[in-house]
Amino acid sequence: MKSKYIFVFTVVIPLFLLCVVLSVVLLTSYGVQSVQARTEEFTDTNNNLTVSIQAPDSWNSGTASATIHNLNWRATGLAATNDNASALFVIVNLPSATSLFVPLAQMTGLITIDNQYDMNFSDGSSGHAYSISVTADQLSKLQSFLPSITKQFDAVLIVTQHKGSTYVIVYATELGSMGDYIGTFRNILSSVRFSPAT
Repeated sequence: MKSKYIFVFTVVIPLFLLCVVLSVVLLTSYGVQSVQARTEEFTDTNNNLTVSIQAPDSWNSGTASATIHNLNWRATGLAATNDNASALFVIVNLPSATSLFVPLAQMTGLITIDNQYDMNFSDGSSGHAYSISVTADQLSKLQSFLPSITKQFDAVLIVTQHKGSTYVIVYATELGSMGDYIGTFRNILSSVRFSPAT
C-alpha cells in the first residue's frame, strides 16, 4: 500500500499537474495574453507564499490550480511558453514526497539525468537542478501516463523547498533546441520570487 502512495506522489501527481498547466498555456496561446513584459504569479495557500515570475513579452502565460481534498492540498502551477510551444517554463507546488520524482524517474528509465548541481535564486533561496533528456524510447514508456506527449525534449528540472513544501521548476525545449532559448530561460529564472503572501 505504501508503494502505491509513493508512486502517486512521485510520478502521477507531478505529471498530471504539468499537463494541467500546459493545457492552460496552450489555451492562452490562442490570443488570451501576449502583451508587454508582465508579472505572473500565484498564491500558494498551503504555505501562505506568493510565487512569481516575469514572463517575456512575446510569450504566452497562465496559471492553473486544483484542490485535492483527500490530501487537503491545493495544487497550483504557472507556465509561460512561446507561440508554438516548442519552449516552455513551468512552476508547480507539490507535496514534499515528490522530491523523489527525479531519482525514481531515472531509476525506472523514464528520463536520463545528464547533469545535476546546486543553485541559488536571486532572493537567496536555493534549489537542486537536474539537466534531463527524454528520448523516443523513454517517451514510449511515458505514453500510459501522458499519451499526448510525442516529442523528444531536453529540460532542466529544479527542486526547491519553501516553508516545508516542494516547488518544481521546469524549463524545456524540443530535443537539441535548448541553446536557442537558454538566454530567455535564464532571464525568467532570475525573476523567480518566493515571497510572503499579503
